[in-house]
This record gives sequence, C-alpha cells and structure tokens, in this order.
Amino acid sequence: MIDEAAIVAAALTGWGREIVGLAPLFLGHDPRARTYRATTRDGRDLFLKWRSRLDAGMAVSQALYAAGATAVLAPISTKEGRTAQATDEGWLLAYPFVEGHNGFYERLTLDRWRAFGGAMREIHAAVVPAEVLAQVEVETFDPPEFEILKRFVEDPPEPLRAPIERHRAALERILRGTRKFGQACREKRWTMGLCHADIHVGNVHLTPDGGLRIVDWDEPRIAPRERDLMFICGGGIMSGHGAAEEAAFFEGYGPASPDPLGLTYYRFAWATMDLSEYLRATFHPATDDASCGREASESFERLFQPGEVVDLAFRSEDAFKTRSV
Repeated sequence: MIDEAAIVAAALTGWGREIVGLAPLFLGHDPRARTYRATTRDGRDLFLKWRSRLDAGMAVSQALYAAGATAVLAPISTKEGRTAQATDEGWLLAYPFVEGHNGFYERLTLDRWRAFGGAMREIHAAVVPAEVLAQVEVETFDPPEFEILKRFVEDPPEPLRAPIERHRAALERILRGTRKFGQACREKRWTMGLCHADIHVGNVHLTPDGGLRIVDWDEPRIAPRERDLMFICGGGIMSGHGAAEEAAFFEGYGPASPDPLGLTYYRFAWATMDLSEYLRATFHPATDDASCGREASESFERLFQPGEVVDLAFRSEDAFKTRSV
C-alpha cells in the first residue's frame, strides 16, 4: 500500500501542487483505496484518492462534467491532461475538496430532491464520447451474485445453515424472481444509456450552500434508466423517502414513466447482491476480527425487515402482478 510521502510526490508531479498538509479520510469500503484531505502551499484544499487500479468511472465522471452535467464531482486533469497520476503501486486522483455531508447524514429537503432530479436528468441526457462509453459495463440482466446466492441456499455451510433455513422461503423467492424478471428483461428491447448504477442518497453530497454533487462513480453501467430510478420510485432503496420527495425529484427530472418490469428486476437483483455479499462476508470475514463477521450477519438479518431490500422486491413483484392482471 502507498505511503504518504508517495502521495505528496505524485501530487507535485501530476498537478504541480505542493502539499503542506495531508489528513487521512476514512471514507468508503474499498480496501484498495485511500482518501485524504490535502492542503496546498497556496492554501487550497484538495480531495485526493489513491487507488490500486483505475475504473471506467473516473473517465465517465470527467466526460459527464465536460458534457454539462455540472453536479458530477469529477477528477481534476493532470498537467498532461490525464485523469490520474501514476504511482509505483497504483494511481492518484485529485478532486476539488467540497465541504458537506451525504444524504445519509443529512436528509434532503424538497428543494434538494428537485435539484437531485435535475442533476440526474442532465446525467441521463449527456452525450459522452464513444471511447469513454466503450469502457463501461453493459447491462446483461444476469447478475453474477445470483450463482453465489444460489450455492449458499442450495448447500449452506454449517455456520450459515441456521440463518439460511430461517429465511429459506424468502431467499428462494428472491432467486426465482431474479431469474424470472431477468429473463423477461432479456427478451425486451430497452433504450439504454449511461447510468450511475448506485445512486442512493449516500452518493449525493450535500453542500453548505444548499447545493449537491453526485459522487462515487466506481461502477457506472450502460443500462435502462430504471437502473437509477429504482432508487427513487416507490420509496426507493436505502433512503426511506416518501411520495412528496419522489414527486419533487420528478419535478426536477421531468416527465418519466419508469417501466415496472425494469424496476422490479432491479429490486430483485439488488436484493440478490446484498444477500450474497453479507452471507459471503459472514462466512469469510474480511479480517480475523470476530466483530467483522458478526456485523455482516446482523446486516444480513436487517435485509428482511419491513422497508428493506427484500420487502421492496416482494412489494414490487406484487404490484407488477396486479398491473399484469
């Protein structure tokens, strides 16, 4: 892993900025990344992010900002016009340092929901160069986490046997729904576009002046816009907002009729992803600390509570069946 002296050297080489203060920021869950608040000799603050590898999202955020989606927090180009500066063990990115909090820490007002909608309208309408889009994953409606979850459910290892048996009916319904709605989506012709793909309110950065920025472009995807709108419609995912907030979002976003099939599939796919992730983290904790596996187990149990991802998927399926009758 890179040390702070290398961070300082890369900032000078890449952006010509002499760093006189460097404070670690413990943000995100990527073990291959480090984040810092850096103060330069001329008194400016930067947000620096070191990563062991570069993702398409870095170029995507730059391209979106250049195309007019100015709510996107994009990296500053190096002196040579690159997205990041190479280091011995990875890459350093520099961003403007923006004060504020994410939407988990501070609830969005209705005005900010409207601004959020406007920002997503600009993102979905932006024209991004083909060479950037070529780097982005294209939706297949076949989540890789499906097979992981299926293996756990069909043959649960002993430490996971009790929680899996406790929730077996729900887990099997999630698997059936993910397969069924995924197949239906593969048979349908969609209008595809660039999506953030993880646009819950935790990735909406609220600034002290009442504005907002869209952050964390680690996994953009070319997909139907329902991929993003599932976080908004019907209470969304990981936000707990209601009808008034959803209406305000679409005042900013503009007229839209999200396809119930797409929304339902994505809710099942998201539940599949979360369930498999927490089962895997319970069985194979990231560290030897017993609390790591315990926290994953508790998170797994929370997914079955009312208003959480499993419940949202089931409610979406029930509503979809009602519309289809």
